[in-house]
Amino acid sequence: MYGGGGEIHASQFGGGGFVPAEGEVGSGNGGGGGKKAGQKVQTLRPVTVKQLRDCCSSADSADETFMVSGTELANVVIIGKVVQLVEQSTVIKIVLDDGTGKIETKFWLDSNDAGDQAQGAVEDPHGPSSRAEWREGKYIKIFGHLRVMNGDKHIVAFTIKPVTDMNELTFHLLDTVFTHLYLTRKHQGAAQVTPGQKRVMGPNAGMGAPAMGAQHDYSGLGGMSPCQKAAFEVFHEPQALNADAGLSFDQLKQKLGNRFTPDDLKQAVEDLQNDGHIYTTVDDNHFKGTGM
Repeated sequence: MYGGGGEIHASQFGGGGFVPAEGEVGSGNGGGGGKKAGQKVQTLRPVTVKQLRDCCSSADSADETFMVSGTELANVVIIGKVVQLVEQSTVIKIVLDDGTGKIETKFWLDSNDAGDQAQGAVEDPHGPSSRAEWREGKYIKIFGHLRVMNGDKHIVAFTIKPVTDMNELTFHLLDTVFTHLYLTRKHQGAAQVTPGQKRVMGPNAGMGAPAMGAQHDYSGLGGMSPCQKAAFEVFHEPQALNADAGLSFDQLKQKLGNRFTPDDLKQAVEDLQNDGHIYTTVDDNHFKGTGM
């Protein structure tokens, strides 16, 4: 499933952070609570590689600013698979694949790092013993900043942790979708979901787990084609939501029978992905609803 080599920006996959506070969203040029001139935004955002590669930035300067989902980016958290790792005397370079693309991460080593700490000392979370978990083929969580050098974006990491529970990857993807939709809808003046509000699965809700027997409200799907609506409803049936791998494209066709052509269904699935309603799971042919 995961091939080696290839272009660094192309994903091998088939496939938590914090929503900025009220005063941190937007340009900060407005009244009370906004970001003051010269004040750096301090938020931690769950992101994907594609979001980082597609984001726009200000003119080249010492304080280059990046914008994702219409909001200034500060600290980021990203989860993916290590596909390449090169350790040098002063820096570790990691190529990370998160399913949407690949990006290089640089983790600078302490100049005094000469090996494991003395016996009895608290273990350094970034010491040689801990770094052994960052090997190729393993999943890691990276906290850091986005930077550009010679026109190519990379992450400068300040913390790296191994991922021991794959549910963390699923949650990160859902959290990324929720944060993106929360911010974009906020800029559009749509109904908002406050960060502390309890989220329930549904097209107008966030990323929380579905309640047993919860009824989904499809009233917000007016802009969809009949094929998109039908596919959305199939992907958000309780059986599909509870399946680890979601539903395959063939299962979708079986459930909808001859109501739509395969080409129409493929286009509907692509549109649902682009709008954040579904995401790929075990491969490019399996999809699961996000509840939105």
